[in-house]
Amino acid sequence: MTHPTKDRDDMPQVVRPPDQKKMEESIAALLTAAGLSMEHEQLRETPQRVAECWLSDLLDGYQLSPKTILSDRYPTKDDGLVVVHNIDCHGICPHHLLPFFGKVHLAYIPSQEIVGFSRLGELVRCLTHRLTLQETATHQIAEALMEHLNAKGAGCVMQARQMCMSLRHAEQRESGVLTSSFLGTLRDRTEVHQLLRRVS
Repeated sequence: MTHPTKDRDDMPQVVRPPDQKKMEESIAALLTAAGLSMEHEQLRETPQRVAECWLSDLLDGYQLSPKTILSDRYPTKDDGLVVVHNIDCHGICPHHLLPFFGKVHLAYIPSQEIVGFSRLGELVRCLTHRLTLQETATHQIAEALMEHLNAKGAGCVMQARQMCMSLRHAEQRESGVLTSSFLGTLRDRTEVHQLLRRVS
């Protein structure tokens, strides 16, 4: 079962349950069309391995729900800034089906409730393990904290390397991309903006 999160028309969404068998057949067809023989011993099990990898590690975010992830909340009277940084992330760019990977740094100001830190890591996984743009995932993470945690303010900074840049353009091998989104009471808190960008 898939759990779209404030789906945006500009991002691909799962519209039916994945079919691993068809994925394997398509991967074999792609390799064959590239002129390779599927009879080679190194390729015989490749379609199955690739399909399993995509379903379990690259597209598994579609099976998760930000609302469910952030539903296990704890009451609090504190309203200080909560910052979690250096959360590993990776996703797949929908344009070339190449990965991006890096770190997420997020912050929020509670409104009577907080969540466990590990839940924030799960939120990042949910919204990056998809076909998505780095800019979109960054905004959706901050948006989910506002919507499902009722945060007074939320922010997300993502620092990543885009393989569609570094693999295809030799002069951009060392390039990185930094995206950010700040909502609610953090929209104009420049010191928080600087903090999250500094830890990146």
